[in-house]
Amino acid sequence: MYNNGITRDSVLKELSQKKNRDSDYRKVLSSMCTYPHEIA
Repeated sequence: MYNNGITRDSVLKELSQKKNRDSDYRKVLSSMCTYPHEIA
């Protein structure tokens, strides 16, 4: 990852941007019953 990939901060920033556009899991029919992992 460190030789050819992007930094951890870049990955977390991109995931955060994608998550902001995502629907809340409580509003999705048939969503899982447990809280998702923080990075999921």
